Amino acid sequence: MKKRTVAALSMMGVACIMFAVPYFNGMGCNYEMTLNAGSAHYEGVCRWGVLHMVETDTQTGSRWVVSARQLSFMNQIIYLVHTRHQLNTGDKQSSLNTYNQQQRGFTVFNYSWRAVSGNEIVIFQTSPHYEVLKAKVDGYIDSWDSLFDNKKTYMGNHR
Repeated sequence: MKKRTVAALSMMGVACIMFAVPYFNGMGCNYEMTLNAGSAHYEGVCRWGVLHMVETDTQTGSRWVVSARQLSFMNQIIYLVHTRHQLNTGDKQSSLNTYNQQQRGFTVFNYSWRAVSGNEIVIFQTSPHYEVLKAKVDGYIDSWDSLFDNKKTYMGNHR
């Protein structure tokens, strides 16, 4: 009985640590990001672990604000999207409108990133489809990045 209790408590402790580290690391975000993907333009701000991203369909003028909690571990970012709000419907139906309407509610996205130069990073996406995106980031992606300046360290070692 004691062995099972100790094992269960140990597993719960490990699970708490596995969630707490990315949570608190993600709370250190302090950046502005811009990127383009097809006909969509994205401008985002992340502060204290909360990302607000304005998504604009450049062809139709449709505009959304998507809000998420950021978790981060090493060069992995997980966004726990909790709010989607439409600012402008645009002049016709767009794929951005369709996608955001289908994804209403809580969704999870996982990305990997690597620095490429100065304030530019490459983002590797697997959902909803495979894509590699180049983004401009001003600031620190997470606490680890701010402590060790991950983008500059990576670039200094890989030139």
